[in-house]
Amino acid sequence: MSNRIFSYSGDEDWSGYDNPHEAIQDMKENDDLEVGNVFLTGIRRDLTPLSYFPNVDDLLEQYDSNIYDNCGEYASENTGSDQVSDEAKKELGDFLKSWASKHLSLNCYEVDHEEEITLTQEMIDAFHNDEPIPLPEFQYKEHSK
Repeated sequence: MSNRIFSYSGDEDWSGYDNPHEAIQDMKENDDLEVGNVFLTGIRRDLTPLSYFPNVDDLLEQYDSNIYDNCGEYASENTGSDQVSDEAKKELGDFLKSWASKHLSLNCYEVDHEEEITLTQEMIDAFHNDEPIPLPEFQYKEHSK
């Protein structure tokens, strides 16, 4: 499956269409189906919960902060977090990753390598004839998986 997507609008309002025909349909519906107008393409990158889930260092820092908020200066260097071994941190990190992967899902994506496509008469003709839209060569290619 391709991660290349198309849209008539951009910024925070990406349509995320799988093919250029749908983006051109948007242009038509907005009375913007004219040679020289632009629509967009880019590479969709799905986001994962692990990108946003706290890591071990974040949790230990929060732990220290919570104790400091409750105990003040007495907590300084007295929370035990500085004595957690690398092995114990790895154990906790592996657990957190496993738990997040099992229980969390994220249905968001970002668009990388956005490019503008200038609408040509050939594209408009192909659209009206329900034929494949002839596209220019893209500057950014999808990476093989």
